[in-house]
Amino acid sequence: MKFQDYFGVNKCVVEESGFNPYYLEIQTGIGSRMRIDNREVISLGSNDYLGLANDPRLKEAAKNAIDEFGISMCGTPIVVGYTSLNKKLEGTILFLSYIDQLHFYDIYYLF
Repeated sequence: MKFQDYFGVNKCVVEESGFNPYYLEIQTGIGSRMRIDNREVISLGSNDYLGLANDPRLKEAAKNAIDEFGISMCGTPIVVGYTSLNKKLEGTILFLSYIDQLHFYDIYYLF
């Protein structure tokens, strides 16, 4: 069911207005406030709960990791190997969580 049909909106009115509530172009980075259609708006849909998506320290760390390891391992660690970054993350989480053992099973890819 289309947006217009669901809300009982005349399709011609929606098309003529040029308004589409989905896939809006973001003109800034993701954060609690963003710029969309040249207006500053509050983001209620972001998963950036801690406000770290644009933290300069994390952006610099990400750039350094890309320089060292590339943008993707192109496979899971069980198949292609395990980086020092994986090990460091596990150690940090172990330290902060007071648990005895931890191992991540990364099963995602960057495209």
